[in-house]
Amino acid sequence: MRPFLTTFAVLAAATSIHALTREDYLNATENFIQQYLSPNNEKVANSINSTLFAENVTGTVDILRTSSSLELTTSPRALSFDGRELATEYLFGFFVGQAKDATDPSPYGIPVSYKYSALMIQEPYVQASVKFGFYYPVLNTTVPVQIDIWFLFNDNLEVQQYDLVLRRAAWAFEDLAPYLTPFMAARLSLPQNTSQPTILRSYFTQKICSTALSYCNGTNQQYASFEDCEEQLGGKDLGEWFRAGDDNLVCRNLHVPMVPLRPQVHCEHVGPSGGDMCIPRNYSQVVLDEHFPTGFLAQQPHQVSGDASSSPSSPSPPTDDDEEDGDEEEEEEEEE
Repeated sequence: MRPFLTTFAVLAAATSIHALTREDYLNATENFIQQYLSPNNEKVANSINSTLFAENVTGTVDILRTSSSLELTTSPRALSFDGRELATEYLFGFFVGQAKDATDPSPYGIPVSYKYSALMIQEPYVQASVKFGFYYPVLNTTVPVQIDIWFLFNDNLEVQQYDLVLRRAAWAFEDLAPYLTPFMAARLSLPQNTSQPTILRSYFTQKICSTALSYCNGTNQQYASFEDCEEQLGGKDLGEWFRAGDDNLVCRNLHVPMVPLRPQVHCEHVGPSGGDMCIPRNYSQVVLDEHFPTGFLAQQPHQVSGDASSSPSSPSPPTDDDEEDGDEEEEEEEEE
């Protein structure tokens, strides 16, 4: 028995030595956020396959979330940014192009600073609310954008699941538009009295068409010419900031930075069809979709030996019989 007990003790000691602590999860979260900032994000984006994420990572970003009847016939990534490649490109590569061209009046700034507003850790889950500072070179100003983050880490401290909510981001874009559109108009040689929607449409069209014609060739070709691109995009809605996953120009412009990284994947997202990203969305389907394999349900004390993925039962609504029983009890109390 002694050799067995000795072996067991050694294994137990080794397990305790390598057990992850809350500090480990905090450091992993801190490292992720640090890499999100410029210029660190450029190196991460260029890797295409960042080990910040698990290979089979699943994730969503609220304003970019897509879900429609197409989900029945398309791959799972039609619902979100799953897998290391897509997670790396969308969460990090999206901001790199802006940093490379300081004269571009893009509505999407460069993340340069942050501070925590809230942070909660229950291993292996981390929930954080972070106020990022996004720098806009043409305006020489930094705008705060709060992002609520849910992480599930695996045993290697890689992000296994993520859910990001850009709180009030649409409001920020709406406020910035009047300041950015004069620079967009100047860049496109449009009269300064041109309406804001017209300037935005022209700016997005220019970005989308130029990128598609430069990188989408051969089997990835989307448009026959710039004129063809303009004509086809002219039939699309401009879009709204909070619906950046819909079949509109806002969505296609958002995918422009990813096209040079992997044309074979992203060309269709700036094309006429929108691929499996810029698609018509159904509100109820988006809200009710259960995308995550595990969810973000931390263990409660009474669930320690049970299934952490099962949610606590909710109280049942009262029935007519319950109400009658209650009335009878009240009557008995009055008689007493």
